[in-house]
Amino acid sequence: MTALAELLHNPLLWRGNDLAQATGTLSTGFAELDRELPGGGWPRGALTELLSDQKGIGELRLLVPALRRVAKEGGCIALVMPPHIPYAPAFAAAGIDLRRVVVIDAAEEKQRWWAAEQVLRAGCVGVLLFWPKNVPDQRLRERFVFGR
Repeated sequence: MTALAELLHNPLLWRGNDLAQATGTLSTGFAELDRELPGGGWPRGALTELLSDQKGIGELRLLVPALRRVAKEGGCIALVMPPHIPYAPAFAAAGIDLRRVVVIDAAEEKQRWWAAEQVLRAGCVGVLLFWPKNVPDQRLRERFVFGR
């Protein structure tokens, strides 16, 4: 067997055309989206990246059902450097207990990453939402390998 063939048969190798598997998930609140996501929802204890062309165009609406469930389960929601001040009446109207929401602001990019890392290390939040200015791949690999 060639070296390439051995590599391709290694179970630790993930190939882009394979469907990823998630062991623990949280329903997105949207049945059609849950059907498309591995494990049937947002993966727990893992990094999920959502990309949009612009910030502040309502992208949080996609997360509201899951955020509501996290808050109802007693988990806190940490928002590190949201692009706009979160609109508390919208969170409350969506059934999210505002006492479960923490907004963290930091002036410098280095402090933002530090704050996000500390939230993850503490392990006391149900979800961390983070809007960094720059996302270096190496930093994600080195610092944000975590799970529960």
